[in-house]
Amino acid sequence: MRMIEHFPHLKNVDVYKCSSNVIGERVNPSYSNSAIPYLFLFDADKAITIKGEPKNLSVKLGKNGDYFDFKPDTLKLELNKYKMGFSKKYKLKRENIEFLLSTMNKTVKVDNTKQCFLEESDFESIFHAVKIRLLEKNVYLNRTTLEGCLIQRHSSEILYGWLKNKYSSDFDSILQRIERSKYLTEDMLIDYLRVIFNGKSMALTDYSHFNVEAYKQTLDNGRKVAGKLRYTSRHAKMLMRLLEENTVRNKFLDKTDGWTTSFLNYAVEYVENESSSKNQSFGTVFKVHFPEFYDIIRMLQPIVEGDMSFDNYLRACLSRSLLERVQLLSSLGIVLMTTNLVTVISMCRSAHLRCNGVLLYRVEAL
Repeated sequence: MRMIEHFPHLKNVDVYKCSSNVIGERVNPSYSNSAIPYLFLFDADKAITIKGEPKNLSVKLGKNGDYFDFKPDTLKLELNKYKMGFSKKYKLKRENIEFLLSTMNKTVKVDNTKQCFLEESDFESIFHAVKIRLLEKNVYLNRTTLEGCLIQRHSSEILYGWLKNKYSSDFDSILQRIERSKYLTEDMLIDYLRVIFNGKSMALTDYSHFNVEAYKQTLDNGRKVAGKLRYTSRHAKMLMRLLEENTVRNKFLDKTDGWTTSFLNYAVEYVENESSSKNQSFGTVFKVHFPEFYDIIRMLQPIVEGDMSFDNYLRACLSRSLLERVQLLSSLGIVLMTTNLVTVISMCRSAHLRCNGVLLYRVEAL
């Protein structure tokens, strides 16, 4: 994939898809007492659940295997621990836990057409608090889903171009219609498109809440709307039908049909052209269009800021007199440098180079 050409450190990152907690927990290096850094990616609804009837919804935070635990008793135990300290770090942790405890079973309201939380629900603050706590446990929580990292407001121009190129969608007419409407917004358009491509709305609803064909069959059979279809308005389902007619139908897509690779390749070319025309680095432009995706990639980069290659990073360490020693691993036939930011973990038949707690290179002995 062309993405690796711009973020070469991704070649050294192993990715595992875990279909169950059992598999995921066994892959976790901590399970085998390994020093290899790791990062789990979770969709928002794996940590935050919205329960209740359409007009009486509330936030539920719970436990997810050995990954994390938001049960009140667990949070209260941690709170007592952080009450014992007076450092700024303890203060921030204490305040975050206190806020999480205050949100237990909190009532939230959703716009049934726009499929977003009303401002009075303050859902973004809840999400932020949950995300902060999970980052401490090497878990990155997406605002919606992994699809949401790609299909969101900042990448709209790229998305429209790709849809026009792949599905011959005419977004000029769609956007003109939105401009003339008092109720439709471009944010809604992006949200609905993300749902079509098996992502979720900002209110964490998926396509089953809009399912146009299921809704039509229900009405044709004279039955009462039931199940998840109750959580979206009639207007929302009509809008979804119109959008599918002018773009692509959800039933023609699945999680493995390759659209993500196609979209990313198109996006990379788009960003390359824009970065060239603006005389800016690829990473600088990429993070504008894909802030959440870039955030994940950044957590796996050798250095937090800038588009610095690993070689340049080591040179910077040398120029800043951070080099402590050079260790020759004769059994592997390579030289690895160790600074106060970079550490080498030697094992029986391999060496792992880490920077800021992130695995950079893993060299296996022959």
